[in-house]
Amino acid sequence: MNDKVPTYRRHPNGQAFIYHASIPTADHRLYLGKHGSDESKQRYAEAVTRILTGDFATSTASPQSILELIAQYLTWAERYYATNGKPGREFYSMKYSLDPLASIYGSTMANDFGPRKLSAIQVHLVSRDLCRTTINGRIGRIKRFFRWCCKNELVDAELYAKLQAVEGLKIGQFDVREAERVQPVTWDTVKQLIPFLSPTLEAMVTAQFWCGLRPGEVTIMRRCDIDRSESVAPWHRNSAL
Repeated sequence: MNDKVPTYRRHPNGQAFIYHASIPTADHRLYLGKHGSDESKQRYAEAVTRILTGDFATSTASPQSILELIAQYLTWAERYYATNGKPGREFYSMKYSLDPLASIYGSTMANDFGPRKLSAIQVHLVSRDLCRTTINGRIGRIKRFFRWCCKNELVDAELYAKLQAVEGLKIGQFDVREAERVQPVTWDTVKQLIPFLSPTLEAMVTAQFWCGLRPGEVTIMRRCDIDRSESVAPWHRNSAL
């Protein structure tokens, strides 16, 4: 019997958790739900009882809810999808994608999740009037989350394979809307910006617009990349181009 009582803690992602060596998870943490909630405090009391009676130590498996696994995953993803030590865009995309999974099926045991429940989330996203590509991206990220769970042996090995049966939405399916194409800005719009730019940035923006360059292409442009075989009229920001 281990008489050390773990502390009720708050993770930066807002979840309550405890840490104890007897908890049979990869990081020996048990996530309890939203920090400060009555549910998390009840689960904390139950977990302490299990620790004091040695229940965790004698257990070879610890079924976990989807909410618990999401908390563990986000702890990992915050470091994995980081840029210069800070969470990057993909980390926040994963959080947004996992929100409906947590809100609809958070209390569900992870091994009880399956294709029908994933399809229900897909229909839920359609009802929110999201575009087709956004829905497919979020469903794909939910699958990626379960792939991570399988890789870390937190759920049944075949669960991720089962979820592959849920296909992405096709054009016109469920009358889901398509994303509007982003149109290029007009030269009149660009000219309003130019007076606020330094000469170097002015030249870069002008070259990017008229040559159809990507931002990365214009930033790596060198003198030798420019055809200077013919003379051209000098450019000025007040030009009527």
